[in-house]
Amino acid sequence: MKKFIILVSITVFHLLASTVVYDGLLSIDYTDDSLAGSLPLGASHDVAETQGAQGWYNANLSATQDVTLTYQYLGFEAGWTNTFLVDGSQVFWNRTGSIDSVDFFASSVADIATSSAVNGAFLNFAFGILIGGNAGFGVVNGANNPPIDTFNPANGLGMPNFFLGYADSEHNSVYIALDDGGGAPWTNTSIDDDNHDDLVVKVTAVAVAEPTSLALMGLGLAGLVFSRRKRLQ
Repeated sequence: MKKFIILVSITVFHLLASTVVYDGLLSIDYTDDSLAGSLPLGASHDVAETQGAQGWYNANLSATQDVTLTYQYLGFEAGWTNTFLVDGSQVFWNRTGSIDSVDFFASSVADIATSSAVNGAFLNFAFGILIGGNAGFGVVNGANNPPIDTFNPANGLGMPNFFLGYADSEHNSVYIALDDGGGAPWTNTSIDDDNHDDLVVKVTAVAVAEPTSLALMGLGLAGLVFSRRKRLQ
């Protein structure tokens, strides 16, 4: 009986370990691998942490498990005023100013925002342009604009788009870097505005413990406690 209980406990913990693997919680979903690249180095990209980051343009970001999310404001270099939205609410701004008599700040007070996402869903974030030539326009995760040959029909400028690059080897953290379209957009023959540092954010995911995992843990602990009591009798 003792051997059976110990075997059950070991098996339960092996099952538990296989259900809470935290690698690869975020997936950068791209359709055109020719748009893989890196963020520029040096003066053309002013957010030091993300200089040279490898990733994809015209990609979107989804969760591979149920996760909780933490968004962190990293910085910006832009002449326009841009904002970052999570779950439909503005959480980060890239510069001080006001619009429609509402003041906003260089970023949120804490530079941190939290959210969640379910397995397979796009993360619910977006960028908006508040002041500048593209004011009133923006870009939403799940419908990211390509940087090549994408012009704003209202003014002939580039459409806002963002770059995604993994910030860790486990794929649990991703850089999100905006190009607000203020410079000339990419063309098939030149790359005129490839800095993507008009507002830069990092998002980090943590897996949500599944009820089955918690139940297995409880079963395993109960088995170990029972076997210990049997030994003491």
